[in-house]
Amino acid sequence: MRYKRMKMTKPIQIIGDGALAMPDIGDGRLIPVLIIDCDSRRDLYDVVMAHEDMPPGDVTVTWGRKLLSKKSVYLIIDFKKPVETQAVIEFDIAKFGGIADLIINARAFYFQPNDSGNRVVTGLDKPKILVEVPYEAKLDDWDSILHNFLVKRFRKQGANKQEANTAAKAHLDRLRNMGMRGSSYSEEELTGAASQ
Repeated sequence: MRYKRMKMTKPIQIIGDGALAMPDIGDGRLIPVLIIDCDSRRDLYDVVMAHEDMPPGDVTVTWGRKLLSKKSVYLIIDFKKPVETQAVIEFDIAKFGGIADLIINARAFYFQPNDSGNRVVTGLDKPKILVEVPYEAKLDDWDSILHNFLVKRFRKQGANKQEANTAAKAHLDRLRNMGMRGSSYSEEELTGAASQ
């Protein structure tokens, strides 16, 4: 397992999420949309606006987590051009574990500022950017972090260890197959563990 110390800015808030599937982007896969509160981070709004008039710039994306903590994972996005800034998005596993997993497997997500609407449907034709997230950037132990979280959730609901393991695997398979199909989804399915 690799460990690397990183400097991160204060995480920005996800105020909404969803997903879009378009035949000409990502082979029709379901690509998550994160609606981000940019009211206090106008530099991130500027990044989105700058991409309206020019091709995508240089971006480095890394997944990380705090040492010894499996409650949250972080997506660290270092924008180099046309605006140099950093965005750190925190994914609480209980609330956003499913959407984080969908981002990993879609290898991308849409970054939609709240200026473009607080819901995916209201921002369909408004500014947002597609951020590519290399699969290789995922945490080495991501699958076990999410699986173990789901097992604990099913155990709390009364399942024995074997039942919980089976249910967690089935849940992850269903979530990942849904993303590959680009099918319709419910908010409960997309947020994954939060609804279990």
